[in-house]
Amino acid sequence: MSSQSAARRPTRFVRVSTDLPVSADRAFALAHRLTLFEYVVSPFVRLAVRGEQRALAEREGFSLGSEYSARLWFFIVIPAWTHHLKIVSDGDHELYTNEQSGPARVWNHRLTFLPTGEATCRYTDEVELEDGMLGAPLALFTQAFFRYRQWRWRRLLRNGVPFGE
Repeated sequence: MSSQSAARRPTRFVRVSTDLPVSADRAFALAHRLTLFEYVVSPFVRLAVRGEQRALAEREGFSLGSEYSARLWFFIVIPAWTHHLKIVSDGDHELYTNEQSGPARVWNHRLTFLPTGEATCRYTDEVELEDGMLGAPLALFTQAFFRYRQWRWRRLLRNGVPFGE
């Protein structure tokens, strides 16, 4: 066995999709906003992005090559570990990140926004997870978390987005 294959652990994929009542262009633009991210994950989790990283994310949005490290909190009050995120691909209605956090040593997340009409799109969260001892429970958590995020996206769009372009 080569050292490369010994270092690479098996992975599993979790994929969840939903239809959004917004164009793929608009949804893709919104996905770059820290404020939208904070809304769709709250109160399930909170990432405490602070200082220069927060200022950059608020000013420029998530963009290719950007890296963030932030304290993760569950249900706003339960402290967890530090989460690390790097934007590795950004374009053609797709945002792809390499992330790691706590038990998730591999969390490669792809968000895609496929146009389905002039003012509608299919939003998909897909993540590659390391499939170690915690692979199955982490996959179940991830599926529930993505369903929640997508429900928050639909709710936000139904009620009107409170922050502009």
